[in-house]
Amino acid sequence: MAQTIDEMYVDQVPDYRCTFPREYALGNKLDHPRNVYLREDAILRAQAHVTAPISRAGVRPG
Repeated sequence: MAQTIDEMYVDQVPDYRCTFPREYALGNKLDHPRNVYLREDAILRAQAHVTAPISRAGVRPG
């Protein structure tokens, strides 16, 4: 069983919850929380930070 990602809204803001099975974490000797919550706006800011230098350089994906 792998991790799952669920979309949800918290205070009218899109969020994502990543669920990581405890058995998988223990079996692979990982210290990982059962759930991790990410705000969509934080993901988009991080993505823009990473992709902006690429687009400024004129590199096109694919």
